[in-house]
Amino acid sequence: MTALPAGRLMVGYMKQYDPAVLRAEELLAELGGPGAIRSVEVTVLHPSAASQLAFAHLAQAGDVDAGLLASLRAADDALVSVALGESAPRQVRDLYAVALGSICHDLSLLRRFTGSPVEISHVETWGEGPGSVEISGPLPVSGRFSIRWHYLEDYPAYRETVAVHHDRGTLELAFPAPYLMNAPTTLTVVSPVSGGESRTEWRDVTEAFETQLAAFHAFVTDGRAPLTGMAGALEDIVTAQRVAARYAVQHDLPIGGEAA
Repeated sequence: MTALPAGRLMVGYMKQYDPAVLRAEELLAELGGPGAIRSVEVTVLHPSAASQLAFAHLAQAGDVDAGLLASLRAADDALVSVALGESAPRQVRDLYAVALGSICHDLSLLRRFTGSPVEISHVETWGEGPGSVEISGPLPVSGRFSIRWHYLEDYPAYRETVAVHHDRGTLELAFPAPYLMNAPTTLTVVSPVSGGESRTEWRDVTEAFETQLAAFHAFVTDGRAPLTGMAGALEDIVTAQRVAARYAVQHDLPIGGEAA
């Protein structure tokens, strides 16, 4: 095994290794790349983790020392304070947690398709608990993006759609629940034909987690660059901090730290 130099990282964004995502990237390049995009629209319907994992009949671990858990939570909160400032209120911290814990997967897809957003124009939240989040802004080359993320405790199934609209059609990805192995993502390609519309569905049951694991093996043993390393991770963290900062400014809430 080849020893890796210090300071190298691969981020576990399995959706980037989804065969439907890779196919969408190929098609977008054929259409002209980021400059051909009119908009990217993301919708996430997120049920509880317990309901998503009920089919697996997992045992709940309860043997972790309470003092250790408290120390880990305190360390995590200290890092968030570095990012957002000591005075950042709970609603800003909760938004940042959703951005880094779930919406980060959509930010990673935006980065692959168009490059990271250079500006966050609007952020809003509503609803109880994690609730709903709306984020929008301009894309770095052409067009705009919108992300609408909804935590729905009793929604029947996880669903995530990413639609890339361009002048001559749409590339739409519909992701199943991430915990279902070999459940294919559907790529729907909408394009014009003489006198009408063509809708073609494309699927591949190759498991994204397995492809990601093979990429990690290649990263460790051969030094092959992953789809997201330290630079990409930093871009996504900065975008999440911009989301938190925009929300704080819109609602006249304190914001400091790196996000300021």
